[in-house]
Amino acid sequence: MKSFLKDKLAYDMACNLDWSRHICLHDDFINGAIKKEMSHIINYHHQLNQSLLAEEHESELWDRFAIYDFEALHHDNYIRTQSILDNEQSHYTIEDTLGNFQNYAIEDLIFDLLQHSSHHRAKLALHFKNLELPVKTHSYLLYKKGL
Repeated sequence: MKSFLKDKLAYDMACNLDWSRHICLHDDFINGAIKKEMSHIINYHHQLNQSLLAEEHESELWDRFAIYDFEALHHDNYIRTQSILDNEQSHYTIEDTLGNFQNYAIEDLIFDLLQHSSHHRAKLALHFKNLELPVKTHSYLLYKKGL
């Protein structure tokens, strides 16, 4: 199961990096909403890593980053999550969004992370479309074919 998760996490990382580069290519035209969405993807992933590693959260979910830092921050999140998946631990107790501590399977946490990233990439696409900028699309099947 963990190899399956690592594969899906690698795809998610590739999509996030692609969007980060795309944002930088259009930096003269993007708005705060685009920076906010991508920063949120990074913060959500970072906070999940910190929760799983029992670290104190360093940032808020909607803190914003400079667009030219996006790629490095995604890469750091990805490396940290890979190391978590390399552990033998299959369940983690973390605080949910309501402030309650819950026990979760690592598979469920990673699935939630992937769904969250995908949701916000779709919002990025909508922002780009509204600005009449080219939109990135991603296909898992095409990604797999390119490996």
